[in-house]
Amino acid sequence: MANVLQAWLPLIVWQQVEAPAYRKGFITVSFSNLVVTALTIRVLHAREISNRKGRQDTDHIERISSSEVETGVSVVVEPGGKTWCT
Repeated sequence: MANVLQAWLPLIVWQQVEAPAYRKGFITVSFSNLVVTALTIRVLHAREISNRKGRQDTDHIERISSSEVETGVSVVVEPGGKTWCT
């Protein structure tokens, strides 16, 4: 599909009769760069959120483990947020 797009798109948007303005060509390039940039930002943002969530989960587990060692008290945290000490 990329080869097909690369073969016919320049013939349509970069026509010699439109030189030097190339209005369709500049609009097409600007729009495609905007879409690529937006999708890249979305992917990177989702990756950062998942990394933060993973770090918070491990930080929480480390804090619980260290408090068990120090006090001899075991803490259980349920998914709903309820905490039990034994």
